[in-house]
Amino acid sequence: EGEEETQAMMEKLAKQGHAAAVKKSSWHEYQPHTRNDVYHNAALSLAFAIKSQLFQTVTSEGKMEEKRKRALIDFLNLSEWASPRSWKLRTGFVEELQWKIVDAPESVKGRGDIEALIGADMDRHRSSGTEGLWGLVDDDANGGRTGWKGKVVLGRRREELAMEDKHWTKTCTHSVPAKGFTCGLWNLFHILTIGSSKPEHEMYGFHRGYFV
Repeated sequence: EGEEETQAMMEKLAKQGHAAAVKKSSWHEYQPHTRNDVYHNAALSLAFAIKSQLFQTVTSEGKMEEKRKRALIDFLNLSEWASPRSWKLRTGFVEELQWKIVDAPESVKGRGDIEALIGADMDRHRSSGTEGLWGLVDDDANGGRTGWKGKVVLGRRREELAMEDKHWTKTCTHSVPAKGFTCGLWNLFHILTIGSSKPEHEMYGFHRGYFV
């Protein structure tokens, strides 16, 4: 009986090893991250974190908790001074949410308001005629090719591109959608960690009144 159990265990381990090898091999079927992929995935994770967490708990009056509001403002400030000026998310969604949270808090009362801001920013991006995904940082990554002809850009329908704007890339998920958020979040942390160490970003943050 001991030999049979050992044999069964060895066969089980062999099958598990083969399955793991096949899965790991499949990862190489995907193209490497492009710079715009990294920023797109980071943008999606930031947007998802904000809309899913900001109003997870509210005050008795139904308003966002002050500690969550303060934490969000601090993180948006960090994103604003530590990320490239060319990052479309920074000059769009981040700056608009900064303004609304600080100067027009009555306009951000729930998750629906956050989703509306994200949706509007995606619509503006897609209407610009670029083939790049929402949250891109480099307009010239595709050789500067932009421009709509009817509802088609560079042979791809606008609706198709708009759908891709809402999903993490396969280089991030490896076809397992649940992995997209974590992958994009690490991309975001990496962007901000590297960005905050750059002298030009530190000087910008200092002049904006942030502690750097």
